[in-house]
Amino acid sequence: MKTLKSITILFFVLSLPLFGQTYSLKQCLEYAKQNNSNIKIAYLDSDISGKVVNEQIGKGLPQINITGTLEDKLKIATQLLPGELMGYAAGTFIPVKFGTKYNASGTLSLTQKIFDGSFWVGLKAAKISESMSEQNIQKTEEQTAYDVSSAYYRALIIQKRLKNLKIIQAASENTLKSTELKYQNGLAQKIDVENHGVVKVSSRRGDVILRVLVTEKTIPGVIFIPFHFVEAAANLLTNDALDPEAKIPEFKACAVKIEKSDESKLPDRSLFQPRGRY
Repeated sequence: MKTLKSITILFFVLSLPLFGQTYSLKQCLEYAKQNNSNIKIAYLDSDISGKVVNEQIGKGLPQINITGTLEDKLKIATQLLPGELMGYAAGTFIPVKFGTKYNASGTLSLTQKIFDGSFWVGLKAAKISESMSEQNIQKTEEQTAYDVSSAYYRALIIQKRLKNLKIIQAASENTLKSTELKYQNGLAQKIDVENHGVVKVSSRRGDVILRVLVTEKTIPGVIFIPFHFVEAAANLLTNDALDPEAKIPEFKACAVKIEKSDESKLPDRSLFQPRGRY
């Protein structure tokens, strides 16, 4: 559930720019504080705990009970009495109503607890529950602030990465176009060299005379010089700088110039120590 909420917050933060709006971290925190369901539930629990405390306190206050009844007789029964009782002729009747139309009664009672151990235990428990609810509000707000802040900064990092990726993509596209043009037009001026011919390879650091082996293993514009042989000292062309910490030389790669040469300028192999397999 926590992961799902973090993803939801992260999606919300990332989707803000899509609506043409930008929000600060403070605005995001305020929005989360007002709309986060866990915070709302924590506040409701705190309100309920407060009501329970008030209810428990009310049980210890004087209790007044008032009860009352009101009777309304819509119709009073009519009885017929013999007329002789009132001096009327025999065989006559006098209608008479007995009773009252309205009848009311009421009671009032007042009670007060002198001592009840369960009341004090219940009140203490209710106050502890209220205190825990208030602490839960603080904890929930802090956790929500942490989640929102983490999601916000993750969104910023992702946006920065996306921006960098776009820059890298644009640079790569430019490099690709430039490379395609170089392959189409040639990386350098072409020279006519036969297989096993002799050339002079030079860089800003030095030069070396080599015999050529024409091959398709390298792409146009790139040459490879074996650096295992003293008579083909490729190290004379490359940079001899070392990493200041690891003391490792950089890659043996550099820009070179190739010129045709002749056999007489090749190194004399007899001057070098014989090499062989061990």
